[in-house]
Amino acid sequence: MKVTGGAASYKTVFERGVFEVLITVDGNRIGGMLVKPWKETTVAKITRNTTKLALPFTGAWTVVWGGDTKEQNYHIAHEAQKGAFDLVITDGAGKSYKTDGKNNSDYYAFGKQLLAPCDGEVVMVVDGIKDNAPGEMNPVYVPGNTVVIKTAANEYLFFAHFQHRTIKVKEGDRVKAGQLLGLCGNSGNSSEPHLHFHIQDAEDMTKAVGVKCYFEALKVNGVEKQDYSPVQGEVVSGK
Repeated sequence: MKVTGGAASYKTVFERGVFEVLITVDGNRIGGMLVKPWKETTVAKITRNTTKLALPFTGAWTVVWGGDTKEQNYHIAHEAQKGAFDLVITDGAGKSYKTDGKNNSDYYAFGKQLLAPCDGEVVMVVDGIKDNAPGEMNPVYVPGNTVVIKTAANEYLFFAHFQHRTIKVKEGDRVKAGQLLGLCGNSGNSSEPHLHFHIQDAEDMTKAVGVKCYFEALKVNGVEKQDYSPVQGEVVSGK
């Protein structure tokens, strides 16, 4: 049982599964009752990265989603992606594409090199998923073409949406900081070319909890920062 304010929550086993029964009290009377699937409370094995990370790209990229509030970062609703970033490249007008944006090649991020931010071991690679046309999405495999790197501190660095057939590493490879992983693409549940990057505390995304990500040294809106986690709207580049 969990008690919060005037409500009590009970973990209850029914014939068809385990549910949470939430009861609210109004004086000496039951004010309301809600039954929903039970979800175990999980706590990340680690709260932030201890491995020193460089940005996984060169040049200046804009943080579209990133931060600790739902307004800054819709990923916080997904347990494994709580500290995730989505990044694009923008021009002086704040646009992420040239011409009419109807082709992936119109987008400044498309085809840009994505790099290992530290030494580690490649523990998962997914390739062969075709890039979407801009504005379309593929919900069958949400991350699209993917690379996951395990650090020596058991942090799992998750890269999503690589360009079709551009990944240069394979499962079991040992990679060095700055090594080319592949090219930025628009595969998976992605409406335009961008990099999705996050850290989780386990390899399996369905069981993992997201870890807050700090980069060792970078520029944020042109200002040098150390051990910093960017937020929505900031332009980040290597120091």
